[in-house]
Amino acid sequence: MSKPEQNASTTPPAETNAGEIAAAAKKMYKVWDKNQRGDKARVHDVIVKMYDDGREPDLVSYQLFSDSNKPCLMPMEHAMKFLSDAAFIVQAPTGNRIMPVAKLDLSKPIQVLAEDELVVKYEELSKESLMRRVKVLPGSEDIKESAKLEELVAFMVNWRRRMKGMTDGDKVLAEKMAAAGQDAMTAEQLENMFPARRAA
Repeated sequence: MSKPEQNASTTPPAETNAGEIAAAAKKMYKVWDKNQRGDKARVHDVIVKMYDDGREPDLVSYQLFSDSNKPCLMPMEHAMKFLSDAAFIVQAPTGNRIMPVAKLDLSKPIQVLAEDELVVKYEELSKESLMRRVKVLPGSEDIKESAKLEELVAFMVNWRRRMKGMTDGDKVLAEKMAAAGQDAMTAEQLENMFPARRAA
């Protein structure tokens, strides 16, 4: 009696797993640390989950090199957090570099524009440019790459409204959170941090 044939759907070939891993790697972003020197990588933490009950946040640690042959692979949500510091190079899966996002001090009015600067509304920015500005801020974890321009504009407007109700110290803290990569902080959590100073 011959052995029954194995069902291909229940016993995939071994190379399928390797193929899935390779496909996932092609979607990953690459990050380098321009300040790293020597053979030892510098370790950088990205906060991926915050808890309301006081538990320590969940961290993912990345070892970053400045060597172009040693990029650190990570998902888009984590890589975008490094855009707030020009010391890091972030490259999309397409191979294009994603330029850093200049920090804006919202407590100081803009008095003079440089020759290469222009005041525009958020909706006038390209989706790619606006996405970079959204992703460096805490609370942006719910904004997906497929988000429409309107969603990105709404996120930025709401963020600015919350910032108006903060003191200078609060703003510094919020900027530190954004730079540290606390991408799991929701808008509600952020507002709860400053309940007495919510914008009207």
